[in-house]
Amino acid sequence: MNGNDGHRNERIVVVSFNTRGGLHHYITQLSNALGQKAEVDLILPRGSELEHISSKVNVREMDIGNTKKNFIKNTVEFWKIIELILFIRDRRPSVVHFNGCYPWMNFILPFIDDIPTVMTIHDIVPHPGSSRTDVQSVRDMLLSYADRVIVHGEYARDNIRNVDKGIVRIVPHGNYSFFSCGQTCVEGTERTFLFFGRISEYKGIGYLVKAINELNAEGHDLKLIIAGEGDLSPYKEDMEDRPWFEVINRYVADDEVPEIFGRCMAVVLPYIEVTQSGVVQIALGLGKPVISTTVGCLPEIIKEGVNGLLVPSADVTALKKAIVHMAENCSEAQEMGQRGQVMADSEYSWDRIADMTLGVYDEIKRR
Repeated sequence: MNGNDGHRNERIVVVSFNTRGGLHHYITQLSNALGQKAEVDLILPRGSELEHISSKVNVREMDIGNTKKNFIKNTVEFWKIIELILFIRDRRPSVVHFNGCYPWMNFILPFIDDIPTVMTIHDIVPHPGSSRTDVQSVRDMLLSYADRVIVHGEYARDNIRNVDKGIVRIVPHGNYSFFSCGQTCVEGTERTFLFFGRISEYKGIGYLVKAINELNAEGHDLKLIIAGEGDLSPYKEDMEDRPWFEVINRYVADDEVPEIFGRCMAVVLPYIEVTQSGVVQIALGLGKPVISTTVGCLPEIIKEGVNGLLVPSADVTALKKAIVHMAENCSEAQEMGQRGQVMADSEYSWDRIADMTLGVYDEIKRR
């Protein structure tokens, strides 16, 4: 018997403010796994992608969201806040679990303060480029309502600020193996690398572009696919008229992900600053090794020579060395990818993540 069969008659309300992308994938996959063990109501913004959500999860779309426009509009239309509060209270959950911290929660949490509350914090410090002071102050206020805070690694637990460390629990980020159902195998990927995800300065793409340019100038014959939405203008001059760059500068739909990953031999994360990355879990789930910088929780997932290679951040020389090593050792790279896939299916399986999450709930749930 599963140790969590005792949760079958419990109800959990999960609230997320993202309609698509990595954080949306995270909460839908977690809800799917929790839905195998308990009754789960998943509250999402209206218009969310619903393709990968299990029929065992009760989905409720509401007029909520995580953009400034949503916040202002929904605050003026205050009855939407009341609707959400009444829905949560009507469900009488053992626990309510919020995926991240968003300003609108300031109007919700005081009215459900008697219900045990868990918050998952994916990034312990707001990304560079955001209004850090404002975002951090809002987060600090919201976290004061949390009975437990979930983070994805030791780095996050040790460095999260303005939170009682006694309520912080580590639950790893689960895999994104659901993408593998449409995976495409492509020939001739041996010297092709992939940068995937939103284009932001903190992700260090400038160092990767420089590394690829220098390596090709040295005769290594490499290709880099850059796939994701965001501003590439700071790197435009360095990529113009260089045929080894393939740029897909837009949001990449879920059904495109397997084909894009299938065209590379390895995924590169040249990040300067980050807490964690869902891109790692896509790569592991699709059997691709990862070249990553040693920032945030990434070295807790990427193990040198096991499922990838690690380099210091902002170090073009070290990055070049790792790329060349991967390109010149295809069999080793494939073995790393295979080991990563095994890790994705075991250590980062959603069944395991759900059990760990239920363990956190058990510490605080309403009896």
